[in-house]
Amino acid sequence: EQYLEFIRLIEPIKDKCLFIRGGNHDYIRSFNILNFDVCKVLASEMGVPYFRMPGYTKVNIKNKSYKLVSGHGKSGGKNGDAELEKMAAVYSDGDVYFLGHNHQLYVKPMHSLIINKNDEEEDKIKWYIRGGSFLKYADYARYSFYPISRTGWTVMEFSEKGINCWEVL
Repeated sequence: EQYLEFIRLIEPIKDKCLFIRGGNHDYIRSFNILNFDVCKVLASEMGVPYFRMPGYTKVNIKNKSYKLVSGHGKSGGKNGDAELEKMAAVYSDGDVYFLGHNHQLYVKPMHSLIINKNDEEEDKIKWYIRGGSFLKYADYARYSFYPISRTGWTVMEFSEKGINCWEVL
């Protein structure tokens, strides 16, 4: 029933989905318990690529190319940046770093200095994003005294002028 409901809900925006990436509730549990990868089937149904592991996705907008680094995440800790920093250390050439899992919802520009092609210092923005949740205060979170998280999602807008990201509550 959940699978069918998801397909029904995602139908109006499925053309905006870049890919499906598996996580602990869908990929790991469905595969380990049933030997069935529900995320792979969802991706096939939606006509988008499926990625089981974290990694790069290239986003091309006209003559501009961006690197989105994403994964499901696994840490439930309070400091969502710590896991994003670990991912950025492995996948160091990203423009946007996106993780879910811990239900935190935020978008944060991370500034650093780079040397551009004219040998001048330039501000480089990398985005750190935690993807949020729709669960409100789930029973398992309440049982474990996890902090209450805001519900909502994030939006990433890639254009010729750059990247803009924000939260929707």
